[in-house]
Amino acid sequence: MLLSRPSPYSDECLVGYLLRVVERNGFKHIGHLLHHAGLNWKNNRVPVHKILSGEFYLTPLLLALGLPESHSRTAPLHQSFQRLIDTPYLLVKYPKVCPDCLDELGYCRYEWSLLPTLACTKHKKMLVDVGSTTGKRLGWYRQHLNRFDGESNCIKPSGKCARPSAIQQSLYIESLLSGKKSGSSIPVVLQGLVFREALSLIHFIAHYQVRLLGGSFNPVAMQNNELGQCYQNVWAVLQAWPDSFYALLSQYIDHPMSSK
Repeated sequence: MLLSRPSPYSDECLVGYLLRVVERNGFKHIGHLLHHAGLNWKNNRVPVHKILSGEFYLTPLLLALGLPESHSRTAPLHQSFQRLIDTPYLLVKYPKVCPDCLDELGYCRYEWSLLPTLACTKHKKMLVDVGSTTGKRLGWYRQHLNRFDGESNCIKPSGKCARPSAIQQSLYIESLLSGKKSGSSIPVVLQGLVFREALSLIHFIAHYQVRLLGGSFNPVAMQNNELGQCYQNVWAVLQAWPDSFYALLSQYIDHPMSSK
């Protein structure tokens, strides 16, 4: 039986919720919490990606731990993932957080687990996924919600304000999740698109722009600031639509993405 059984918030990342339970009950990391629940998985590994996408049904685990069921408002998005999905190009491999929100709210928001969410739209700063002094990536297997594993100091927010394009894209992603109308700063070409359509357009342009420079677009492996640079270029293309579309066509004729 757990000493502390907090309830999950409707907009909370479920892996972040488990991490919050870990911290409240003094476990070393999530794997030890699952071992306590009788789920003796190999090497105490956790299906993080499947939990984030909704593919792993978390309710039996929560019941085994005596925790309340989650009522996530992102359930429709999870159902979309389960039907047909390119989740490797949507969900983070390493978490990213807003330290100010962690301090104020005490939990991780679900949208932080989405690659296109680059910045905190409330505090106007880029989400943090790398230690400023160590360069170490933030991990899911940590004991404290607001610290890097093995560190005693809390995660520090970025000292610089996020670029307007990063904030605008993050606001746009939040509007797709919540079903609210996009703001006036959203490019016209994105108006009316559903999440998967918007993501496909953004990632196609990002992939092609990187290919023009001889590289490969692998968003899961990129740090948040690197990803922000790529998405910034994409946002500029979308804002200049349709003129930028004809420029892309001209580039494509000279530099096709493959020999086909």
